[in-house]
Formats: sequence, C-alpha cells, structure tokens
Amino acid sequence: MREEVTSIRLEGLAAWGKVREVGLEECSDGRARVVARLVDGREVVTPCMELGAAGRTVLIVKQYAKRWAHLIVTG
Repeated sequence: MREEVTSIRLEGLAAWGKVREVGLEECSDGRARVVARLVDGREVVTPCMELGAAGRTVLIVKQYAKRWAHLIVTG
C-alpha cells in the first residue's frame, strides 16, 4: 500500500535518512509524481505535479540522502 505525502514531507524523510530509493512516475495528465521506497520497506508517493517540480523534488531528495543522512545518529 502506498502512502501519499507532500513533497516537503518527503524531503524531511530524506534528510532524516529514511529514503532508500527515489524516482518519478508518470501521471495520466502529463504530470508526474515522486515515488520513494523507505528503509522500512514502505512506499510513499507525492500528489501529481508539474514535471519540472517533480524532477526538482527528486534531485533535492537525492541530495539530502547523499549529503545529510549519514550525519543522523540513531540508537
């Protein structure tokens, strides 16, 4: 089951190191949504948005996951 989240929520999950994979999925109206697999196995999606906005969100999520996630201390 997919959970729908806002793009800012998805960015927050990435900053906290919760995103394993991220990509785009085409919507029927020429727009796209961001799809992410979390480290706990859940899949989250954003609402459909303009393709440019979805692409920027994917880039931001990847940057957060790459640059910030390793700084999170758990345990």
